[in-house]
Amino acid sequence: VTPEKQEGRVGDLRRKLIRFLQTSTQFIPTNVKRYFPTKMLLEEQAWLRAQIPAHREALHIIVYDLDDASMASAYCKHIYAQFEAKRNDLKRSLMVRAATSSIDINRIESLALESLLKDSKWIEAQKIYLTLLD
Repeated sequence: VTPEKQEGRVGDLRRKLIRFLQTSTQFIPTNVKRYFPTKMLLEEQAWLRAQIPAHREALHIIVYDLDDASMASAYCKHIYAQFEAKRNDLKRSLMVRAATSSIDINRIESLALESLLKDSKWIEAQKIYLTLLD
């Protein structure tokens, strides 16, 4: 039974857990992962893997175990929105840095985004600055 369709206290708790897994930065996802049962709480496991990020594993659970195309679409939209938010934050930070130095903003942005996409994980703007300024 999906959390949206599950009634009562258990359904409420599962929905709250999913919201927490989607938005919180107050836990270490790889540490939490080992406490989840392997064939239960599959939606929760998918959202936990989004935080790791282990998107292939998450989509495998959604597509093959849950057989839920609408959740796969929602998952991809959620991850893309996170990526866009991080990209915009990075771009703003780089623009501020470029305004106070002689560094070419287009070069920094292209290197940062290339690195971001290659590693499939978020890179802090400060780390990029340090790498490029060395």
